[in-house]
Parts: sequence; structure tokens; C-alpha cells
Amino acid sequence: MRRAEILWAIAVLVVGTCVVGCFGIKSARVAGSPGFPLDDAWIHVRFGQNFAQTGCFAFNPGEPTAGSTSPLWVILLAGGSLISGRSMLHPYEELGEFVVAALFLGVLCYLVWGLCTYGVVRRMFGQTDEESSDPGGSHGPALLAALIVVVNVRVVWGSLSGMEICLAGALALLAVASFAADEVARTSASWRTTGGDAASRSKGSGAPNKKRNVSLAVRIRPFLTPVLFGLASLARPEAHLLFCLAVFLRVARSCRRDTPIRDIVRLIPYRMIAIYVLVTAPWHLFSLWSSGSLLPNTFRANFRGLATRYYPPGFYTIYGRWLFLNDHLWIYWFLPLGVLATVRWTFWSASWRTPDGAATSQAIHESPLRELLSPFAMAVAQLSSLWVIFYPVIARLILPMTRHHERYMIPMTSFHAILAVVGVWALVQTSRRLAGRWRKERREERKPLQPDPNSKLETQNSKPPIRQWGWFAIAMWLAFSVAVVVSAVPGLSRWAAIHGRNVYSINHQHVAMAEWVKGHTAPDAVIATHDIGALGAISQRRIVDLFGLVTPAMIHRVNSVIPTLGSAPGWYLNRIQASGATYLVGYPGWLSFIREAPDCFEAIHHEILDRVDICGGADMVAFRIHRDRLKQTPASQ
Repeated sequence: MRRAEILWAIAVLVVGTCVVGCFGIKSARVAGSPGFPLDDAWIHVRFGQNFAQTGCFAFNPGEPTAGSTSPLWVILLAGGSLISGRSMLHPYEELGEFVVAALFLGVLCYLVWGLCTYGVVRRMFGQTDEESSDPGGSHGPALLAALIVVVNVRVVWGSLSGMEICLAGALALLAVASFAADEVARTSASWRTTGGDAASRSKGSGAPNKKRNVSLAVRIRPFLTPVLFGLASLARPEAHLLFCLAVFLRVARSCRRDTPIRDIVRLIPYRMIAIYVLVTAPWHLFSLWSSGSLLPNTFRANFRGLATRYYPPGFYTIYGRWLFLNDHLWIYWFLPLGVLATVRWTFWSASWRTPDGAATSQAIHESPLRELLSPFAMAVAQLSSLWVIFYPVIARLILPMTRHHERYMIPMTSFHAILAVVGVWALVQTSRRLAGRWRKERREERKPLQPDPNSKLETQNSKPPIRQWGWFAIAMWLAFSVAVVVSAVPGLSRWAAIHGRNVYSINHQHVAMAEWVKGHTAPDAVIATHDIGALGAISQRRIVDLFGLVTPAMIHRVNSVIPTLGSAPGWYLNRIQASGATYLVGYPGWLSFIREAPDCFEAIHHEILDRVDICGGADMVAFRIHRDRLKQTPASQ
């Protein structure tokens, strides 16, 4: 790594550390005590605690279940807690090491994600042509893309959420980068196999059948790519769609316009798919063994038929508002330009391919591609565009989720940043090209019609390579980078307060209720609830999940997004009776079945918030279940 790359990478680390540090300080002042902004983070803590202590993937000890959206994050939490050792972080006592591990890993993944973004974009716009040099044309876009990620308000929020958000984003980006590098190597190998053009053969050793020395990295990359995709899918299940798009793109890049359908089947990367299945299959087989379905509880519990697909109304409007307004004031407006530029360059590259599907060096040298993006950058931009376009479409059709500040789309931030940088690049290049054409026309109008021996040289210089920007490139990219950081400061300050209020709400309702349950119920008490995280982790009681995340028996098809509001009469009373639950905790407005047997549920404790922001209601109530009365209720029989 050159000295300049190290300095730019250090700059990204310094900015990221300052951002997350200031964000965390302000959040802590608002919250008043350490914690998580979501109850879901406590679910991971509970799984991690049981995994570290027993080696069993379970929420309730001794009850294996596939109830986590991110099994990889649970494993990292368990390992991180063992490395960090005992940490009596008040007020969490024996859970302190897991809280510290979750926050530390979140910040670490946040910084690594920023560095990965810098490295990928650095290679995308890096100089590979030995004929020209550029003092800043590749570091500038890389710095801008990395800063877009590290100052994104929801990315910083996610780094301190105790969730797998930043881990999933970093792994997805690494998987796409490895896929792009594999595409470049595969295309080059295919070109050498077909013989290339005369210029490339003349530079060879004269022995086309002689075995070439191939580095270890090139040999393992075809295996590393599906492994990274698999790890990304184990961090966030949305990466399954990203892998499917990668397979589609590989087949599409291998096809020609006249490729018959029967030959397309041969182009499917079966080895890549097989390795991916080997990485992800254990989790689904565990789900089949523990819950009776290849699909984990987390998907089956959230997917409730047409009710979830029609909720919430205006999904695309919400998605667009988060992307173009809430994440940053203006930088993501360049994203559509990046997508359009990628589509345009893709058609250009297809038009300069030879009949065997490979582009000759002379064609690339003479085509506009030489002045645009490298093959690696094209592959990254193409897969990023597919991901940005199809994710909201598929999510809307299968499982649209906008809760928790639309956290499910946060791992896509680096791809948004890449396409935004490509959009800026394309806009500047188009402006330069039009300006050069205008200047050339003005010169031709002023000059007399006479032969000029230097006309060829002037024509060549009128279209300088895109990477030869000199110090103007550094100034422009630095100006963009500074503007992105400065304009993000008000949003970061506001979101630090939001994060603090979220932590305050969870601590003063969910955590407070869990501590009350721990201090006022017997150790063998069974708690039925719909928010299982803090209650299970802190109270250390057996939990019956009314929504089914860790209790598969509670999963059923309903006509409401909140299943307790759309179930058949008596259904939940029967399940609660069969589960042996002795207490019920939740929001009364969500527990409609209480009205079916009001004498069976006695309210004994309330945790009331003065302001509702991230929680499901202002009043969380603990009920004592009178099981003798419940057994006699006709609805439960």
C-alpha cells in the first residue's frame, strides 16, 4: 500500500472516529444511561449469552430455535464477550460484557465498512493504465464515497444500536468487490483462451499453452466470492437477493445478444451456487430441525400473508424520503445519475464486444470505455444498480418493513454512495466533454481552412483521459467531501438526540419492566410477551413469544400486521394455557384477547413513558395470569 493510500485511509478513520464519538457522547447525555435503541438488540444478547454458556443456539436455555435474523452476529457477540471478559456495566451486571461487545463490534464494523468503501472505490477509479498518471483522481472519489457512508445519520445510529447493521453492510460490499474482481479475472482468462488480438499475443511469451504463474489470491477468489455472499446472508437475510442478482449478472455478462437459450443453462455458475449453499445451508437445516421449516422463524413470524404486503401504505414514498432527504440533504440526488450512467456504459461495452463475447484491447482503446470506468468498476456499478433497483421492488412484494427508522435498508448505504459518486463522475465528465467540444468548435470557426501539421496532436489533446485531472481533481473531490461532511453535521446532531431518546425509551420501559419481573417473580415463572428482548435477557425467565420469533408454535396466518389483533377468538387463550405462562407483559392495545377473558388477567405493574418514539406504546403492563380461571374459560377450551 502506497503512502498516499495510507494517509487517505487514516483520514477516513479519523473522521469516522470523531463522528461516532461525538454522536455517542450526545446520545449518552440524552439517554442518561448506556443501552440499546431497540429491544431487538437484546434478543441478540440473549442468544449470544446462551451460545457462549452452553454452545446451543437458543433464546430459552435448552430450547433450540432459529429465532435470530443474524446468526453470524450472535456468534460474534458470544466470541466478543469471551474476549472482553467480565464487565460489570451498570445496570446490566452479568450482561455487561455482552453489551460492551455489541457496542464495540458495532463501532468496529462501522469503521471497517468505511475503510472497505474507500478501498473498493479506490480500485474502481484507480489507475491501471501505465501510459498516464493521476495524483488524485482515484483517491478523491474514494474519499467522498467513504465519507458518505461514515456521516450517514442512520449508519452512525446503527453502529451504536447493538445490531448487525454495519457488519451486514461491510460483508455485502466485500462480496460485491470480490465478485467484480472475479469477473475481471474470468473475462481476462476467457480472452486469453480465445487468443486475444494480435497486440496482446505479441506481448505474450510466445507459448500460449504454457502454464502461467497465477497468484494464490486469484486461485482462491472463485471460492472466496460465494463464501462472502454466504456470510453476508448469515448477517442479514436480504443478502440472499443480492446473491441471486450476482448470479444473474454473471450469466448476463457471459451472454451475447444471439446466445440461444439452451446455452444459457451452461453459463450458470453452478460451482458458485454450490459453495454458497454449503455456507448458508447449515442455518436452514438447523431451522428445519428445530422449528420444522427451512425458513427461519424470523421470516415466518413477520410474513403474515397479504396483510404484511399491503403494509405500510406508500412504501416507495417512505423509502425515497429516507434515501433522498433523511440520510443526507443532497448527495444522494446524484444516485439516479449513477444508475443511468451505468446503464449507458453497459450498452456501450456491449456494442464494442467481438462475436466471441470478449472485447479486444484495440476496441477498448478506441471506444469511450477507455475514458470511463474500468472493468472492475463496471461490474461493481452494475451489481450495485441491480441491488438498488430490485431491493425495494422485491421487499415491497414479499416483506415491506419500514419500522425502526427503515433499518433494513441501511446496509445498502455503501452501494448508494458508490452510485452517487459514479453520478458525480459522469456529470463532471459530461460537462468536460461538452465544454471541450464547444471550445473545439470555436477554434475551428476562428481558424482559416488550411492544413495544420499539429491538428492531429490538438485532436488527441482535446479529449484528455478522464483520469488525468491533476490538482483540479483533488480540489473538486475535496470540496465535495468537505461539503458532504459539513452539511451532515446538523442531521448527525439531531439523530444523536434521536438515538439518545430511543435508548432512554427502551431503558425506561423494556429494561425497567424486565428488572421488575426479575425482582418480583419466581425464577421458574413463564412470561408471555410480544417484546421478548430485554425481558428475556435481563429477567432470565422463560419466555413465550406471542409473535413466534422464538416460539414457533405461535406462528399462524392472520389478517393483521400485529398478530394478536387479527387472530381467531380463543386462539391465543388456548396457546397461553398450553404454554404454561404465568405472567403476561405487553401493551394492552395489542392484547385484544384479554377482552375475551378479562377476569383471567390481573394488571399488577405499569411502565409508562412520557413520550413515545421507538416503543409500541406509552404504557407497558404486566399481568398476572389466573390459570385456574383461564382453564374454565369457554374460549380457551
